Parts: sequence; structure tokens; C-alpha cells
Amino acid sequence: MDLEVISKEINSKDPKAGRVFDLCARQGYSLDDIAIMEGLTERQMRYIKNKIKQFGVSMTTV
Repeated sequence: MDLEVISKEINSKDPKAGRVFDLCARQGYSLDDIAIMEGLTERQMRYIKNKIKQFGVSMTTV
């Protein structure tokens, strides 16, 4: 799948996860930076990473 298709799918299921995916994959922010910018806790970030993983994308490889 291409990046645009994956992004649209994630956004349709979970907009917050979609935002994290876009910031990481498209804009190159680290997950730590995204957590700080978005005010997300470690638990919320784990949840979001798991949501994104359901689409076959590992946030450590993005």
C-alpha cells in the first residue's frame, strides 16, 4: 500500500492515530517529539502504535 492510502485508512478509523502517523511518516518527527507536541502519555502512545500496527505498519520502521 502506498503512504496516502495507509494514511486515509488510519485517519478514518482513528484520527489521533492518523495524526501521529502523518507527523512521523510524512514530516519526520520522532515518536517522543510527537508525544510532547500532542501532550500524549506513554500509555496513549502505546495504544496509538498498536492501532497503527493493525494496518501492518510498525512505527519503528516509519
